[in-house]
Amino acid sequence: MKSNYLKTLKENQILRKKKFNKTTKIGISSNININFFDEILANFFLKKRINPSIKFGIHNNFLQDSYDYKNKNITIIFWETINLFNENLFNIENRNLNKLKKVEQNIKLQLKKIFLNLNKNELILFNKFSKNFVNKKNRRIEKIIDNLNNFLFKQEKINNNLKIISYEKFSKSSYFDYKKYDFTKSIFKLDFFYRYIKNIEKFLIKDQKFKKVLIVDCDNTLWKGTLGEDGYENLKMSKKDPEGKYYYLAQKEILNLAVKGVIVCICSKNNEKDFFYLQKKRKDFLIKNKHIVLKKINWVDKHKNILDIAKSLNLNIDSFVFLDDSEFEINLVKKYCENITTFKVPKNIRKYPLVINRIKNLFDVKTYTEEDRKKIFYYKKNFKREEFKENFDSIDDYLKKLKIKLILQKKNHLITKRISQMTLKTNQFNLTNSRYNEDKIKKLIKRDDIDLYAFSVKDIFGDNGITVLLICKIKKHLKEVFIDTFLLSCRVFGRKIEKRVLHFIIQKYQKKFKKIISKFEYNGKNNQFKNFYKDNYFRTVKTKKNEIYLQYDLKLKKLNEDSNFIKIVN
Repeated sequence: MKSNYLKTLKENQILRKKKFNKTTKIGISSNININFFDEILANFFLKKRINPSIKFGIHNNFLQDSYDYKNKNITIIFWETINLFNENLFNIENRNLNKLKKVEQNIKLQLKKIFLNLNKNELILFNKFSKNFVNKKNRRIEKIIDNLNNFLFKQEKINNNLKIISYEKFSKSSYFDYKKYDFTKSIFKLDFFYRYIKNIEKFLIKDQKFKKVLIVDCDNTLWKGTLGEDGYENLKMSKKDPEGKYYYLAQKEILNLAVKGVIVCICSKNNEKDFFYLQKKRKDFLIKNKHIVLKKINWVDKHKNILDIAKSLNLNIDSFVFLDDSEFEINLVKKYCENITTFKVPKNIRKYPLVINRIKNLFDVKTYTEEDRKKIFYYKKNFKREEFKENFDSIDDYLKKLKIKLILQKKNHLITKRISQMTLKTNQFNLTNSRYNEDKIKKLIKRDDIDLYAFSVKDIFGDNGITVLLICKIKKHLKEVFIDTFLLSCRVFGRKIEKRVLHFIIQKYQKKFKKIISKFEYNGKNNQFKNFYKDNYFRTVKTKKNEIYLQYDLKLKKLNEDSNFIKIVN
């Protein structure tokens, strides 16, 4: 691991010479020695083309640090239990109950003040208090730690920027060295810090773009062996087989991702009939057709199949992950599918679960909703719409035959999770890039100056789920409406739905207001919609670096009425 750290230092030396536009200010507060952590953390940000400005606080002086870190982007706190009470644990254990309660209350008060001071930080990372070093006979110490951790998790619910990290879940005993604590004042080995960064990286980058599509090969990826040569009955994928169990576990995790809304596709050089026969005959093959959105099982080059999948799903390649056992295939895919993320099945199959775990971390499966569970159904219905479309010469005739309805949803707690998810994940038709977690959405719904419109989309093929969102800020004293959020899921592109929603808003506010203002903010993926407002009679009033502010005069009464065939239903 020392060689890894030397490599990290060399990389940092090279990367720091480059000039990156973005800087992230980070404060680190600790009551133990955490040397090496800053360079490993810096390496993570430098590789993301971000300049990290890292400051260590005063040793074991968390409250003072919290005052100094008020204007940081991120604060990371290592308040370790081994040095929690600032005195011998034996003395603490032998105090009377009232004195112990005072110790606990004092720590809680400090924590409250710290989180209050850091409330303008984008992120606070606080490690859950560990019992690793505590003698099991020290019942009172264990009780205090349990109480403090319960308090921390309650604070996490109150403070939107606070994340409690339970590093015991991803650590090994070999990551720690308690015996040398008295000499080094440190309990962590280098291995720990690398693993720690791996597990917090999803929090470190604001508005992190999660992946959406997982494309998997079959031979020596979902099973051990080659279907065409070995035959379905000789493939190893049984959980009882010493080698096959690793493929079984991979299937199980991929299945779990599919259930939670990840778009799973198969891309394999095989005969499709052989694959279907295997699905039918091998009960230990877990992934069924109902879990797969698209299959490309043929002898076409895989990069061509993947580009075809991207076109069918209407998604960018940079939201794709490709898993294969062949280095040749992976290199070919990387050559022609720019920005795709690839993983290779390891030669040492015992390391396969580690690869699968890295893939899992790229997908946002912690916030999955009812919409995610139905995602496979929605996409398969879309493929039927595309087949239906082939029967028409005119796009307008096709759209009218779909009999599209926009169902305006009631504003309640049942839809807040989905609305938040849309603001965080939607990038293509997302005109303003406003991002809101679930707590913020709940607060917006309660505000008198906010109008929130969430629509589900239905047609003759069924329901597409909640796929349209518009949030307006009402400024009555100025008689103006500001469109804070306007986004549309890629599942419902190409049906003039965005036009119909805009016209709905214009007609709603036309009588009592003078103007509607919005902005178009570039995010790297929404460029195809940059003229949407201009095409609908909005005029530019202000421009910034990546933003264009536009205004619609409600006295104009100009509307493109080519989307009026779409009905809006309350």
